[in-house]
Amino acid sequence: MAQKTAMHQMLDELMAHQYTIPLELIVKCKELIELENEQIMKAHGNKTSRTIEQGCDVYVTKTAEQYYNETYNNGL
Repeated sequence: MAQKTAMHQMLDELMAHQYTIPLELIVKCKELIELENEQIMKAHGNKTSRTIEQGCDVYVTKTAEQYYNETYNNGL
């Protein structure tokens, strides 16, 4: 199950309520989600991660985009 970033959680919370939300606030949340995406990918870089498959250590290099998509792929 994918994790949610703070801004994804905020947008979900706003959209779950039955009151009127200014369009500018929704647009700003989506802009901040993009910024958050860039910051996470920049911080991750291309790192090697270790997993164990069938009793053997396996080292996999993931791009920042692969990491983000696997961890936070929450689509808007």
